[in-house]
Amino acid sequence: MGGQFSALLRDFLLYPAQQPIEVSEPAEENHTGYLTGLINYEAIMNNPNLYEIKDYLCSAEFLTYLSGAKTAWDHINKEIIVSNSTYKYSWVFSLTNKVWFKISQAFDNFVSDFPIYYGYHTEDTTYYQSNLNEESFSDLVPVHIETRPLKLSANTFKKIIRLMVQGYITDNDEYPFSVNLFGSTDNITWLRLNSGTTFSGKRTLLIGRSTFTCKYYILVAGGKIDEEAWFSAINVDFEDRYHNKIR
Repeated sequence: MGGQFSALLRDFLLYPAQQPIEVSEPAEENHTGYLTGLINYEAIMNNPNLYEIKDYLCSAEFLTYLSGAKTAWDHINKEIIVSNSTYKYSWVFSLTNKVWFKISQAFDNFVSDFPIYYGYHTEDTTYYQSNLNEESFSDLVPVHIETRPLKLSANTFKKIIRLMVQGYITDNDEYPFSVNLFGSTDNITWLRLNSGTTFSGKRTLLIGRSTFTCKYYILVAGGKIDEEAWFSAINVDFEDRYHNKIR
């Protein structure tokens, strides 16, 4: 089954007149992040006072996930949903934005009633139906944003003066939204440099100067948000240091 779904993703046609394109390649890369196993990182992922996102992070490579998975086509939102009920998350590919992301729900089966697709899953002994074309905000939704290592400039070392996540969230006392900056000098050993968790509903989520000069940076942000929340950009103010010269 996995081979069939892999072929579906690799040969999916955007439009009948176009050549097939491979959409699965970005999802087939390393399924664990650079920070996996780091104490400060794991504390964020497993903290019940934040958003406990650990179970929704990748626990298997994408091609392994495809074995036994089922697929659906969200005609309204132009998304391919790939779901394996062995896991707690589903993969989604947006044809509009050409990106993969994950949702914190897995489905046992899909049923089409064009143009609507329904997903079905079981919790304990209760069978649930979900309209895949609509998003439900009856509860706060967990979100997780994690960048790849960022060099920021061609120069080797740099220091963050301040970092801003452009967006809007409504603070809640139970699940504060957190923004965390990690740095590394060798892209192997990582340290948490700075963090913030209270932003008072401001449209700019700001954390200040980093404590060390590094070559690479990773931003980790997340929490439980409502339907009014949005994010648009990350702005970084930094200084180049050393410029690869011996001193």
